[in-house]
Amino acid sequence: MAVAHVEEAETNERDDNFKPVFKYYKMKKPKPSLKDVLDFDNECNIEEWEKIHLCGSDNISYLGFQSSNWVAWKNQSIPGLIFINNPFTSIGQSEWITRCIQDFPEKPNKTNLDAHYAVPSMIYKTELFRKLRWATLGYHHDWDTKVYIKESYTPIPKIMDDLTKVIISAIEYKSSYQAEAAIVNYYHLDSTLAAHIDHSEYDKKAPLISISFGQPAIFLLGGTTKKIKPIGIFLRSGDILITQDDCRQAYHAVPKVFYNKETSIRYQELGAYSKEYLEDSRINMNIRQVCEPGKGFPD
Repeated sequence: MAVAHVEEAETNERDDNFKPVFKYYKMKKPKPSLKDVLDFDNECNIEEWEKIHLCGSDNISYLGFQSSNWVAWKNQSIPGLIFINNPFTSIGQSEWITRCIQDFPEKPNKTNLDAHYAVPSMIYKTELFRKLRWATLGYHHDWDTKVYIKESYTPIPKIMDDLTKVIISAIEYKSSYQAEAAIVNYYHLDSTLAAHIDHSEYDKKAPLISISFGQPAIFLLGGTTKKIKPIGIFLRSGDILITQDDCRQAYHAVPKVFYNKETSIRYQELGAYSKEYLEDSRINMNIRQVCEPGKGFPD
């Protein structure tokens, strides 16, 4: 990642204040203290955060939302970051989880498995599904060159496009926005996501919408260099995290995924395969706009 390489060169080991926090929350023994992690569900450690209410559109129940009035949080010292407490119904979450497990890894979408296996249809019914780490929709990301390929494209599902439009409308984003790429990440209890910056998109200010399902995790958000110590945020099933503007170019990571019994028994509407998968897994669905409004891919 070109931008990250430049920033890494500017940050030696001694000045890296991100890595120690990542390693701390990643620890298994002794278990890390979670007293400093921001917890919007229980309103812990959020004294500096402003509670706001967002209004979704009418007739959005088909997207799995419980109402059009959402509880959200923002902090003036972190412009561009919006956290939305789970606005989904239990059935709505189950429907999105089912799409992430059964639909989004299917062809013509791409996955990490394609380079190594002859991937069958209904992969969720096979042992191979445990090796799934990501699926991409829309413009597909080249993980070697870190760029999107204009010619490599599969349509964004209408239901995902509709979901995006409702969220973008709720946060009152002033510019035009189009869901052009999505990455669905699949985590297990031992999975982590190292510190990085999302900079492959040509529009580096437009909101990145991140939706969590399944087991909870700690999300770390830092600054534009690793010299800035990150904050930890609990992400639970259904929570939505939006980064835009300057916050969009901040280092972030996932050092820990937890087991939570309540998460495991919550989704009675799920099929057997999906329910078993969520026992020790987390799914993250993130949606992006690749190109600036009115512009296509650069020549």
